[in-house]
Amino acid sequence: MAKQQQRRSLTEMSAGRNSAAPSTAEERKQDARRTGMQGGKQPGPDHPITLEPTNSKVIVRIGSTIVAESSDALLLRETSHQPVFYIPRSDVMMDCLKRSATRTHCPYKGDASYFSVDGGTKDIAWSYVDPFDHMNAIKAYLAFYPDRVDAIETVPM
Repeated sequence: MAKQQQRRSLTEMSAGRNSAAPSTAEERKQDARRTGMQGGKQPGPDHPITLEPTNSKVIVRIGSTIVAESSDALLLRETSHQPVFYIPRSDVMMDCLKRSATRTHCPYKGDASYFSVDGGTKDIAWSYVDPFDHMNAIKAYLAFYPDRVDAIETVPM
């Protein structure tokens, strides 16, 4: 299947379905109540955000330790930023990380929490624990800074 065909809209991924976005105002309200925190700026032509499944296994290493390994990672592309892999928390060794005091806000995704290596590098990963409803697809995922870990590798499946 072509990569273009694999892309799904953020609304579809956030709602966990393959149907079109709700079309009436009432359907949109009901959909927002089911998915997450309302508000935030919507991605659009002036600030595009795309999210797609990867066709690879994504592996994150700190030294010789694999801290994340996933066949279910998502690739997020946002405006001119470098693409970022979002990895399901269930595929991350969360016992190697501890939540830091750092918090930031993205007007498109919501409030981010950060994670550090216990006794090591600060703020190597971030997560949107309660993202805006249109970004709910990344809710249970972590993203890693490539320059704060030793490697982020992709292996074709």
